[in-house]
Amino acid sequence: MDIKDMAISEILNADNNGEVKPAEILEAIKAKLTEYFPQGVLMNCEADGDAVRAEIGHELSLTYMAKVRVGFDYGDNSFRADITIDRSKDGLGMQSQSWETVSESEYEADPSERLDDLMEMSQTEMFFAYKDMLTDLGVENQTAIQIAQKKWIIRQGSI
Repeated sequence: MDIKDMAISEILNADNNGEVKPAEILEAIKAKLTEYFPQGVLMNCEADGDAVRAEIGHELSLTYMAKVRVGFDYGDNSFRADITIDRSKDGLGMQSQSWETVSESEYEADPSERLDDLMEMSQTEMFFAYKDMLTDLGVENQTAIQIAQKKWIIRQGSI
């Protein structure tokens, strides 16, 4: 069975039994991130003794960037996603070295869920974070929803 189709608990069991390597988990996470966030750029992808992490970033403008970080932590045997929208303090976009987080949420996958479930929740969280950012910037709510729907590919029934 392909890791991408396994429940989180199955991945954890396979990892604990040596049936799957951290690099394989990382590749599955990267594949899912690029599937669910095709407009993004993979960044900060690593598999070490403590965790497997991958991040995808999408430049929304020279000021704002959306990021989804997905990781498996060996310490607490958990899969989680962190969804953020960051604002560049210097207006250099993806090249910026100075960021502040303007929106942040975290989702921890239930052991019965699959990577697809984690990605769908991340996508939905990103939709709402983006919509909220737009309304905070003065865009009317309904218009912000329409813009966010065009920006993020949301699977039917997710929102």
